[in-house]
Amino acid sequence: MKHSKHILVLGSGRSSGALIRYLAQASEDHGWTMTVADRDRSLAQQKVAEHPTVCCEALDALDAGARGQIIAQHKVVVSLLPAYLHDLVAEDCIEMGCHLFTASYASRSLREKADDIIKRDLTFLVELGLDPGLDHMSAMADIDRIRSLGGQISSFSSFAGGLVAPECCDNPWQYKFTWNPFNVVRAGQTGALYIKQDRQVVVPYHRLFASHMPIPVRDLGVLEGYPNRDSSMYKVIYGLEDTETVIRGTLRYKGFCDPWQALVDAGLTNDGVKILVAPQMTWREFAAMFPGLMAFQTEPEQEQSDIGRALHWLGLFSDTPILMEGSHTPAECLEQLLIRKWQLQPEDRDFVVMQHQIRYELPEGQRNSTSTLLEKGEPDQTAMSTLVGLPLAIAVKLFLLGELRISGLHLPVVPLIYRPILRELETMDIRFHHQDEAV
Repeated sequence: MKHSKHILVLGSGRSSGALIRYLAQASEDHGWTMTVADRDRSLAQQKVAEHPTVCCEALDALDAGARGQIIAQHKVVVSLLPAYLHDLVAEDCIEMGCHLFTASYASRSLREKADDIIKRDLTFLVELGLDPGLDHMSAMADIDRIRSLGGQISSFSSFAGGLVAPECCDNPWQYKFTWNPFNVVRAGQTGALYIKQDRQVVVPYHRLFASHMPIPVRDLGVLEGYPNRDSSMYKVIYGLEDTETVIRGTLRYKGFCDPWQALVDAGLTNDGVKILVAPQMTWREFAAMFPGLMAFQTEPEQEQSDIGRALHWLGLFSDTPILMEGSHTPAECLEQLLIRKWQLQPEDRDFVVMQHQIRYELPEGQRNSTSTLLEKGEPDQTAMSTLVGLPLAIAVKLFLLGELRISGLHLPVVPLIYRPILRELETMDIRFHHQDEAV
């Protein structure tokens, strides 16, 4: 029977742990049914091992028939699938009359379906994870608070990064993978655009990491921030049409951006050409294909620059076999090298850092508001997974309890959505530290 079950979670990958545990417990508390579907059913079973009432199913999300059949049985669908599959899931949900919740960006295709979502009286809540997600909620909480005081916002900046805890930084890059390596290697390839003093600033990919700026962060000192994607759209999304400066970006510890820019300059992040590699090829032979790297290879050890030390530490100039064969892009080769070198160790803890800075004007003068989130993970539960999964899970629970009555396609930028989510996160000691001072 249609909608005979409550919650369907599609995907049980690395971002799913906290969400599945939260919703499984909520289902037990409220008498709901819950299904987790993944291509690898055993992976789904591992995630729900402590909740035997949760059903696990094997599902190839590309199988339209199987996907539609399982979606039709549920009231709410939570998609943790790769972003390119969300549009297919959305089409099924509209056809089957199901509500959809995701942590991913609203695609152009999904926005074009907004009228259909309204006509079917459905709720589609998207960008409900960490970034996008918590960034929207916390930023809008600050913006709405300032507006309630009569403040006129002149500058808005927001930077976030998935890092490792400072005590776990044991390499020259001060970085390890806490998220999808594929995305990290290809980050920023579309370049960036932001607004500074009412003027558009365009940063092409080949200059993106060289354009990093110092970002002081509470308790951490100065980090490096580089602009991310198109910040100008947030003038509309956040209602900042009269704000002179709007910039969103990514955070890294000091010492990351310049060596990464060297890899970009040399062509190692290129995903548009393929080269032939063989298992017996060494990384030194691989590096020799990129003339831009040679200056760093020949630096005397005692005189190596910070960039040179970072590249040598990766093993790019070593005689270690590449252990790949066939036709691959430079980015694919680099990704495999970094997976070995930037792997989180069992004792490592990841670290999510997010900070908003808002300058605004009151009749008595200018003020600066800073909100900072510092969240460390645990060896068995990353902060990244927690902060991606929990806001999404809380929204689903609120909806099923009837406390989130809103139809159509929405981002979490209205108080009805963001206030109860932020409030419950604070009960879990996930909160922003606020500082507001005169300039």
